[in-house]
Amino acid sequence: MSQRAFEVTQCRDGIYRGCYCGVNLTMILTERLFRDLEEGALEQLEQALHLPGLERVILTPDVHTGYAVPIGFTAVSPTHLYPDTVGPDPACSVSLSKITTSGFDRLDKPSRRAIIDELEETISVTRRRGRGRVTYRHVPLDFDELMEIVSGMRRAPRTWVSAHPPLYATATGIFGEFEELMRTLVTRRLLEQIGSIGGGNHFLEVQVGEDGALYVMAHFGSRGLGAVGSEMFFELVREDLSERSGRAWGWDELLFVPADTRLGKLYFMFQQAMLEYTTFNHLKVQDAASRVLCKHLGVETYEFLGHIPHNFIERRGGRFWQRKGATPAYDNQGIPLLIPGSMSTLSYVLEPGPNAHLYGESVPHGAGRLLSRSQAKRELDQKIVDRQFDRQGVMGSFRHVPLDESYAAYKDVDEVIQAVVEPGIARVVGRLRPVLVLKGE
Repeated sequence: MSQRAFEVTQCRDGIYRGCYCGVNLTMILTERLFRDLEEGALEQLEQALHLPGLERVILTPDVHTGYAVPIGFTAVSPTHLYPDTVGPDPACSVSLSKITTSGFDRLDKPSRRAIIDELEETISVTRRRGRGRVTYRHVPLDFDELMEIVSGMRRAPRTWVSAHPPLYATATGIFGEFEELMRTLVTRRLLEQIGSIGGGNHFLEVQVGEDGALYVMAHFGSRGLGAVGSEMFFELVREDLSERSGRAWGWDELLFVPADTRLGKLYFMFQQAMLEYTTFNHLKVQDAASRVLCKHLGVETYEFLGHIPHNFIERRGGRFWQRKGATPAYDNQGIPLLIPGSMSTLSYVLEPGPNAHLYGESVPHGAGRLLSRSQAKRELDQKIVDRQFDRQGVMGSFRHVPLDESYAAYKDVDEVIQAVVEPGIARVVGRLRPVLVLKGE
């Protein structure tokens, strides 16, 4: 690591720790992951350590350069909220369902292709190249139904939100203002996105477990509604900072807002609302995908195993835990910790380990980028990547594997997982091998 204002040392437990101006820093990294940490991620970390009210930072082993702060990053504060931490995709999360059948391996390629085609027909994904704007085939929510969902009135078991107080019970005094704010955000097109997963690094995978059963894993966030709302709050917080500082707040300066102000309360409510909205959408997608698989495999039922976020804010122990690509590693009604791989690699199912509380109860949200998107498109060979994908016996909804989402663009997920297993932060309870991948662009 080059010379920086902060210093970290490797402790006897193998974890890297440091302190900067009263901020406790924990890096959950193996020696190799620490050595290979990007300069850009370190620069973003150094800038973030100056945020007011910051008490603690945890970096998970998938850490890499983000848009404003590193991804694989948890910031803890008793007083302040940091919009750049959660970023433009609040409530991004992973869900998992199980179909008890061993019949998938007997399906030939045409049968598997038929499943992918029906999944794509049922669950909209974003397509850009030469296809124009995606057409959603879902009945749009109406505004009253949306408010029921985001208020916490449409919950289901085995979801992260189900163990936490709903918005309708905690939002006192300014709920009416929040409802009007939501009314200004929504459009028919945004309300049509329920039941879809979007593009980028978001996906739906059909996987085979070590037990021979079939699993459906989905990874996506709050779609256009979360993006539009986040952009609005970025602007509001930037305006507030400019007014309070008496100067124009720079676009390259990190954002922060005291949590006890009107703006801070509205922002926190928005984050809670996006958790509820995204959870509801995951349930819709899981139900639709599992029904397609059950039909093709002659199975009657499926089991929903859980939903867990990794881009969100929670209030816990009198502090705001603000996570960007960091999965919470504490017991929450037995919901598994779901860590996706990268299309042709294993995904992992974890549970909290005995030492999780010693390291900020944070585990990775995936393998973590090794190459930036532009770097991957520049440096990787399409033929080699496609060949590796085919060798793994995986079938995708795309003609060519997206280079910026291929296994070669990501870190070794096995090493990333090992970094939280060795110190007892988490335990592996299952490994899932991908067989079908539905992915947008």
